[in-house]
Amino acid sequence: INPTTGEPIGFTPLPQNPEGTWGDRTPANEWTGGVAFEGMGLASMHLVAPGGTGLRARKSWLFLPDRIVALGADISTRSAGAVRTIVEHRNLGTTGRELVVDGSAVSGQTTVTGARWAHLTGVAGYVMLADGSLTASVAERSGSWLDNSTSAVAGAGDVRRRIYGTLAWEHGTGAGASGGYAYVLLPGASRARTQEVSRTPGVSVLRNDAVAQAVQVDKHVMAASFWKPGEAGYLAAASPCCLFTRSTNGMTAIAVSDPTQKQDSIE
Repeated sequence: INPTTGEPIGFTPLPQNPEGTWGDRTPANEWTGGVAFEGMGLASMHLVAPGGTGLRARKSWLFLPDRIVALGADISTRSAGAVRTIVEHRNLGTTGRELVVDGSAVSGQTTVTGARWAHLTGVAGYVMLADGSLTASVAERSGSWLDNSTSAVAGAGDVRRRIYGTLAWEHGTGAGASGGYAYVLLPGASRARTQEVSRTPGVSVLRNDAVAQAVQVDKHVMAASFWKPGEAGYLAAASPCCLFTRSTNGMTAIAVSDPTQKQDSIE
């Protein structure tokens, strides 16, 4: 914490309404879109953050019946701030709950390199699919509605205090920020179930970069978002697309979308 300003070191504050009134305009990103297939879904977004910080990333979420696979890649910023992906930031009310990382309970704040799994009691389990630096904390935070809104409703300036459970994937600071992340979110899972999935995730990351973000699910299903022409597993795309494939008994079923909504065909 900066002793003069009271702000976290490396923190980049945003002005109020940096992109104007909500919904006025959207960023000039490449595309945001997805595809659905047999009770599963894939959503991807080229993130261009507000406020002129230059923060950019490519993010994908694969939705399966009991879990969500989250991927991030091509992360960078023009600001001097620290860059992190928030895996969890949960309001736990006025009473804390146990947050465990690789079997060790978290008190205060700690940073773990190469963490494999985490669990927040009554919330979810988290399984890391890539190496990285994970910051975990259970701590009281304070603030008011006016910290996040220009709506001066009655009581908006009243300070509230709550305990938060937080997991953050660290990517570095300023121009040195880079890399990506890959993890599985298990909503409502027990600690034992989370440990079980950490040993056998049931999914594998085939590619996670500026070209494609792709995941293999069991032996038969693949899901991929291609940002540009390239290959992932046995899939190849000649242009941007989102797709699922299921191959069984010598047959392959495909679901595909054009997230740019500009192409006449997809190969």
